Amino acid sequence: MFVTGDLIILALQLHDTLKAEGISAQVVSVPTLKPLPPQEIIRHAQSTRAAITLEDHNIIGGLGSAVAEIYAEYLQKPVKRIGIPDTFTESDDCDVLRAAYGLSLDAATKCVRELLGEVRVQRTPSSEFIQLIFE
Repeated sequence: MFVTGDLIILALQLHDTLKAEGISAQVVSVPTLKPLPPQEIIRHAQSTRAAITLEDHNIIGGLGSAVAEIYAEYLQKPVKRIGIPDTFTESDDCDVLRAAYGLSLDAATKCVRELLGEVRVQRTPSSEFIQLIFE
């Protein structure tokens, strides 16, 4: 999983939840979006089958878009972006807004399970687990 900002806390919780379910995961903290050298993303992604991005802003034009572009061009592997959809949002407490837009442990875990199901369908059935990207 690739993550920016204070969502690293959620990413680490998600890592532990997945580990308890027997899913190997790595958390990759991305401190800046520009520049974002493709070789750094590729280096972390080579031994994985898919990636999740976590960002607390619009998923278009941010970390998720950058990672998806690199995955599409160099790796041809799926990427699931978890963040705010391209819509106007309301004002509220940060935790309330994150829960409303799927930036909670339960919602992120569900997204990972769905992605793993999709990847398993696309990949060989002999795979027993899928390693994701996280730091």
